[in-house]
Amino acid sequence: MAPFAKTLCMHSPPAALALVIQTAHAKQVKDALKREHLLDLNRWSGHCALHGTPAVALPCLPCASDAQLPPEVTTALEARLGEWQKNASLPPRRRAKPPAAALRDIVRVLLHAASLPDELLDDLPSRWEKLGDVALLPEDCLRDERWTDLHGKLYVAVAAALGVSRLARQSRIDPGPRRSSRATMLWPPGADSWTTVIEHGLQLSLDVTQSMFSSGNGTEKQRMARLPAAGETVVDRFSGIGYWTIPLLVHARVSHVHACEWNPPSIDALKANLALNGISASACTVLAGDCREMAPHRVAHRVMLGLLPDAACGYAVALAALRPDTGGVLHVHGCVRAGEQDAWGCGVAKELQTLLLASGNTSWTTRVLHVEVVKSYAPRVLHCVADIKVGPAVSTSIAQQAPLAQSPPQLLHLHAPCAAHVHATAVSTRTPAHLTGLDVGPCSSLWSLHHLQHHADADVPVTVHVGDSPHLNWHPTKNFTLRNMPLRELLAMCHQRVGHFVYMRAVGSDPRTEPACLATSFPSLSTEVQLPLCCMPPAGRDTHSTVLRIASPGLALWLHYDALDNCLVQLCGRKRVKLFPPSAASGLYLSGSSSRVPTSCVWADDSDEGCHAAIATHFPRFAAAKAACVEVCLNPGEALVIPRYWAHSVLADADDDLSVAVNCFWHPPVGEPRANDDVYGNADPPAATQALQAARAMAAALAQLPPDAQKFYASVATGILGQEP
Repeated sequence: MAPFAKTLCMHSPPAALALVIQTAHAKQVKDALKREHLLDLNRWSGHCALHGTPAVALPCLPCASDAQLPPEVTTALEARLGEWQKNASLPPRRRAKPPAAALRDIVRVLLHAASLPDELLDDLPSRWEKLGDVALLPEDCLRDERWTDLHGKLYVAVAAALGVSRLARQSRIDPGPRRSSRATMLWPPGADSWTTVIEHGLQLSLDVTQSMFSSGNGTEKQRMARLPAAGETVVDRFSGIGYWTIPLLVHARVSHVHACEWNPPSIDALKANLALNGISASACTVLAGDCREMAPHRVAHRVMLGLLPDAACGYAVALAALRPDTGGVLHVHGCVRAGEQDAWGCGVAKELQTLLLASGNTSWTTRVLHVEVVKSYAPRVLHCVADIKVGPAVSTSIAQQAPLAQSPPQLLHLHAPCAAHVHATAVSTRTPAHLTGLDVGPCSSLWSLHHLQHHADADVPVTVHVGDSPHLNWHPTKNFTLRNMPLRELLAMCHQRVGHFVYMRAVGSDPRTEPACLATSFPSLSTEVQLPLCCMPPAGRDTHSTVLRIASPGLALWLHYDALDNCLVQLCGRKRVKLFPPSAASGLYLSGSSSRVPTSCVWADDSDEGCHAAIATHFPRFAAAKAACVEVCLNPGEALVIPRYWAHSVLADADDDLSVAVNCFWHPPVGEPRANDDVYGNADPPAATQALQAARAMAAALAQLPPDAQKFYASVATGILGQEP
């Protein structure tokens, strides 16, 4: 590789042939160049170095010099993560033709031999869905009557090019609520229409001419498989062939599923799939009949409502299926206009609340836990799932003690976003955002306890929080000790799961003066991590630190806030995050940047009477603050933008071997006050420290007055704070 040319322009390339980009960001930049047709696909990329950092040289077309660069490239250049290079020596590549192109070449030979025109090539399929060894072709392809004499050879060629042994033609799904398939078998003559699809280690069989199968729901099947639902009872309404039932029973380890289905062929497939995956007949009750009216009552911790485009016809029966003591979670599917996901989720919650009131249930409330974007359903229409918590409200006597707003805060849900969109919609507005569909590099598939224990960085010394309780507290006293050990020993303690819980927050080489840096502290591990550009600071703001975090299964970290904006990127394992808006700060009982509310109370569910009693006695304002929080579930390859002053607590999934994440903290914009020597990102600005000290002095002075005077002058002081400066 020739020496790198000096950058001539930051935003537009010179007469260059390659863009040299740091390895950690190469994949996202390459995808952006390819999307805009600026990547030269006839040459290989090359490994090299950029100012001592591992890098990749990406071949670009000459037209890139006159093109408007995609935001991912501009952001990378502005962050000095890459530069343009002239005359890069990148070897040519020979690429295998995609199946659609290979199919056209094969059929072109058949057409010429039969003296048929090339225009028939436009009647070939350009897309299809593979279900096992069956390819479902679009209903509008291979319809020209001139194919008649070639059908035998034609179907053989299509099957060979697509790598299948059977062909079927898709048709429009039955518009009725049963969503039955109308596909027909094409080839070979008399072919069986049953096939088996293997997804995430599960086998799902179906008759493609009778039951529908959506390959685009794969991410949601994975999410259901990872639910913290072990031992629960689930009602799966509109269960189909077992899209949710099978992953819930096998991977999420729920105790029992009541599967409701009304399409007889889908019921046959469901029963076959239960046996195919080794599921005991006692673990699933299959209920055949009208799914709008049929479901067991008062048994479910969760109810699946997987009907599109709208599952509202099943809301009332779903509510009746929930346990009367604790309520539960409804997973409601629906088709939603792009950009309106949050409003739709709130609308579903309000509709459920209306049904509860109409039924005479005035003690239960509804709350949106999460809205998941599954896939695109139609132009500007998304298939979404709203997770709605339904159950008894927090004690009114507790909630009334704090005048905090109890509506959940706004949370953005952005799937595979570009950096510019995240910076414009979340970072600039200081709105938390759940980012999904991210490429975080090889770590998402490589990292396991075994891989990390035998890694080149396994001997790196780390400082570890070690406690006997899974709920680590900072106040009133720390219930953990700090121990220095090699990373390998930390991982071994995660594996043992006996008698202790461990948590590591990486620090700099001098913890008192140097912020943490992933690449510096873990030089080998960092090469397996790609921090997406949408998780990096926007233009004009520098990175403060990149902090590696490792937690043992089931560990929860105390509630705290950071004084810097940051993005939490989940790499391995899963975790839940509770976010509290800045407006709830008065109910968090903060001392410094950490809350005095016990971590066990932060994560207590609605049925934990002991924690509710403790909150009512010692932290009466916290109940209202908790009602204003929002919870996010992070899977590997997902991230959470956490604006400064949004207090949060995290809980690692107890079913994973370990949880690994990286925080990227950002300095505030130029001109905004910042704390000096803020290594950890949670030091208040000097002016804020002075104001808090004055507030404590004011509280001490007010305590010397009679109770009525205290209330009066506290109200006067509040008015002063609300006045214009």
